[in-house]
Amino acid sequence: MDVVWKISAESLPGNWKKCPISALIFPMNENKLEYPRSWSYKVFGLQRQDMVRDITLIMAQREYSLQDSKQNGKYLSLNLTLTVGSEAERNSLFTALKNTDSIKMVL
Repeated sequence: MDVVWKISAESLPGNWKKCPISALIFPMNENKLEYPRSWSYKVFGLQRQDMVRDITLIMAQREYSLQDSKQNGKYLSLNLTLTVGSEAERNSLFTALKNTDSIKMVL
């Protein structure tokens, strides 16, 4: 998705030459996502088998892919990718994943 930026003289502060560039640029579309879209979650936990079981229960009849990521020290991570139909669905899945006993963190 392309982000369109708008810079207008009216929106610039009086001393705009001394402002950081981030203060001079304003997004027009507020970064709204379009749905349906592919979405990925990175989930972290201790036991792969338990994580896969919980993810399978949450995903129910959805099509998804699950790939091993890394294990650094105590935790391992999995990449979960699927198509979500709305922001509400995306947030609901995030909450469901976060609330399992086997998954310690979701990004």
